[in-house]
Amino acid sequence: MRLELAENRHVYALGEPVEVIVYGDSHGETITGVDAVIKVLPSESKVVSFESLYAGMDINVNQAADGIYVTGVPTLDSTSSAPETLQLKNEPLFSVIIKPFVTKPLSFQLAFSPDQTDDSN
Repeated sequence: MRLELAENRHVYALGEPVEVIVYGDSHGETITGVDAVIKVLPSESKVVSFESLYAGMDINVNQAADGIYVTGVPTLDSTSSAPETLQLKNEPLFSVIIKPFVTKPLSFQLAFSPDQTDDSN
């Protein structure tokens, strides 16, 4: 997974929304969902909106004390009994629009630790 700002700039006005896009690649594997944790404190910013950028993926966003948690799962197909899966090839998965509250520089990063299942994977 990787994270990019939608606009290629580094300075925003106070309170101006920042769009963060998360990309994913399953490296040829078929997966049943994705999780991402964007490290930013709720005392410094809030989630304004979010949307799935991958056709066939539903997302859920939760802002917690240690970051913004995003879960993406395949859209359920009521006409099929087969498990829904995804195969990603370095594609944009979702967009999260964040509104900063502070005047200091903020860094948006994905939380990731190898072999962990409670962060971005």
